Parts: sequence; structure tokens; C-alpha cells
Amino acid sequence: DDESRLRLALLEMRRGRPQAAADLALGLLRRRPDCPGFLQLAGQALLAAGRPTDSLPVLERLVEIAPDNAEARSLYGTALLVERRMAEAVGQLERATELDPTPGRRANLGLALIYADRTAEALTLLARLTEEEPEHGGGWINYALALAASGRLGEARSALLRALEIDPSDERA
Repeated sequence: DDESRLRLALLEMRRGRPQAAADLALGLLRRRPDCPGFLQLAGQALLAAGRPTDSLPVLERLVEIAPDNAEARSLYGTALLVERRMAEAVGQLERATELDPTPGRRANLGLALIYADRTAEALTLLARLTEEEPEHGGGWINYALALAASGRLGEARSALLRALEIDPSDERA
């Protein structure tokens, strides 16, 4: 039944098996194609499985059905970012951040702004994030990227060192 398959798909995600979760979620979507929960799980699992192109129509449908769902817009914006559709990614991530400005969403928006050649805006956003959330390593990493893109390499190095202080095992830093 659907409830058992949903539980199994969620378990597969927790186990780090996003492809198995995606397969289960896509099966659920065939029976209930407009269920926001199934759409979100399928889109997130496809994205985590390294299938951003396949996640786009699923996440686009989710945003159509649930336009005020910050997580839906964040996932869709991330998929667009991976697919290098920068302007669209920024739009989705801006809306996600307006709806629910978590540190992670703000850091992702900053990254999208960098890739969209809007580095000055990214610097402002990420500087504020690192001031308000000094223990958010992703904010420091993306701030370092914005600083480096602005030619401020010494400050970028300092920001990366701060990220490593927060989490020495963070491979992104």
C-alpha cells in the first residue's frame, strides 16, 4: 500500500540510498501525481541521486501546486542551480528565502548569486549571514567564494579557515 511504500522510501533516504527512494516515490506518483508529499520526496531523492535533470519537472510541478512551500522552492532552485539555469535558480531561492530565511537557504541563495554574476549582492547577503549565524559553516564557505570572486583572496582564506574551525571535516572548505 502507499503508506508502506512511503515509509520505505523515507527509510531509503535515511540510509543514504536516494535512487531506491526515488524509484519508490516515482511509483507513488504514478498513482497520485499531484500529491505534494510524493512530489517533494521524489524531487529530493532524484536530486540526491545525482539526477537533477529528472528532478526538474517533478519539482516544477510541486512549486505549481504548493507555491508557498519554502522547501519546494529551495529544492527546485537547487536543481536549477546544478543545471546552470542561474537566473531561474536565483528567483526560486529568493522566494524560498523570503518564505523561510533559514541559514542554509540564505547560503544557497548567496551561492546562486555568485554564479549569476551578482557577486556584490552575494557579498552583502553572506556577510550578514556570517554575522548573524557565525556557526554556520556553509555560510562561511560561500562567503569565501564571494570574496574570492571579488579578488579579496586574503579575506577568502580567512573565511575558509573559519569554516574549518567550525567543522574540520567539511570537505568543501
